[in-house]
Amino acid sequence: MQRRTRRIRPFDVALRAYVLGYAIQTLPAVARVVIAWFSRNTRSLLPALSRGVRIKSLATAFALAFGGARLLEPLANRLVRSCLPSPPGDDEEARSARERRSRAISTFCSALTTSLAAIVLLQARQSLVSQSIDFAVTPYAAPAAVEASAAPAELTPTDSSTLDLTLLIFVRAGKSGSEPLKPPDPMLTPEPPVDACLRFLHDTRPPKAGRSATVRRVFAEYGDAIVFWCASWQIMRCWFNKPHLLPKAYSKWIMRLSRMDPNVLQLLRFAREKRFVYGSEADPEVLRVCRSAAARARLSPSALDPSRISRIDCSLVHASIGAKSCHGNAVQRWLRAFLDAFAIYLPVHAVPLLLFRTRRLWRHPRSGIFQILEGASRSSAFLATFVASIYTAVCLVRTQLPRAIPGIPQQRLDGGSAVQAGCLVCGLSILLENKHRRKEMALYTAPRALYCLLDEVVPAAWLSTQLGRRIGTWTERLVFSASSATVITAAVHRPALVSGVVRGVTSFAVGDWSQDS
Repeated sequence: MQRRTRRIRPFDVALRAYVLGYAIQTLPAVARVVIAWFSRNTRSLLPALSRGVRIKSLATAFALAFGGARLLEPLANRLVRSCLPSPPGDDEEARSARERRSRAISTFCSALTTSLAAIVLLQARQSLVSQSIDFAVTPYAAPAAVEASAAPAELTPTDSSTLDLTLLIFVRAGKSGSEPLKPPDPMLTPEPPVDACLRFLHDTRPPKAGRSATVRRVFAEYGDAIVFWCASWQIMRCWFNKPHLLPKAYSKWIMRLSRMDPNVLQLLRFAREKRFVYGSEADPEVLRVCRSAAARARLSPSALDPSRISRIDCSLVHASIGAKSCHGNAVQRWLRAFLDAFAIYLPVHAVPLLLFRTRRLWRHPRSGIFQILEGASRSSAFLATFVASIYTAVCLVRTQLPRAIPGIPQQRLDGGSAVQAGCLVCGLSILLENKHRRKEMALYTAPRALYCLLDEVVPAAWLSTQLGRRIGTWTERLVFSASSATVITAAVHRPALVSGVVRGVTSFAVGDWSQDS
């Protein structure tokens, strides 16, 4: 007797998606309230919980995108069937392939429509363009960042309350697993925009012998590390030179982890802008920062007056850490960053084991604890190396390079070359991480790097016009709709293509949708 499939109602999908969106939007606000409560702040928990039940909220948008797609899918399926040609003869396999193809295209078209409605709903909430949506996207977010994320970000050329969410879905639509995929029917399921497309090309085309095969193997093995390296270079370059392109919470977290004097950071920016030039008079704003940095380092104001000096000693960059030794500074920075990171990564590695592998931990407590400590230590070593490598590269370029090659202008080194070297090498620290977490970190940093890149590429004057703003808005809407529709279609018909974190989120929302299909 054939087993009867339970019919999945659109309301079930919409309800699951609503609960999911409410949790994603509410958790960061609740976390901040809990942190504030421990800090003896009187902030109420009620506003944090009520924010997610508004009409123009992430929860409603999720319910509209998922539930609406499930509701429109039967109608779209009838339209798609009428457009697809019928296979000749009585070829049962061809008819089955046509049916699967029509269902996948129907899901994509219906999700494309409802996702467009969802992004329009979310963008309608922005009475102020700087009012960004608050949502949790990764377990790597530090408590310090959560605490500071309430601060409004400065306006940027491509500022939008939904751009972070759009780039997140666009980048993370691919699968993060490393197991090989079976070559799919290209007409069966629309491929996710970035990651899965590259893996699809790699898996469906056998590598040829020679140099091309070697290059493809390298990219297959270290593609996630290359993505993280490029994203880290872009993010740190913006943090040093154009901090307004990063969220204030992100910048504050980097500043806290690096323990860098903000006055010294500002002097590096002034040197890049040629406002701090050795042997030349500086404007009052630059002199004020110089006096502040000198006072913090317990030096006389003349010690940092650009008109009186030809070089800033590295001890000023080190501050009170590492004294006058560049090597001692790098070691101490590594140790302090390791301890800071360990406090962040210990819960990241412990919570999944405590929640989902409780029996295993109870049966083998020693191995479980060792696994937690090993994972947290490895992740902490990666982040500590990330911090220490920047300091090491900056000190080597601005101190050791002039000694090795006399005649190099110190102004050029302090005005950008030393910082660029630090930004270039820091991303290589990802090789210390577990391969699975490399992918998570790469997919986490890529949207932020793309955000910074857009702000640099798109002219602010172009988006200041009404036509430019309208084109930018609809471009984002189309990217969001196509990416969201791709994620929903893959989650329903080929969930193996969806990445680890997004796969868990979408599988909860779609439920048994695929069984009903």
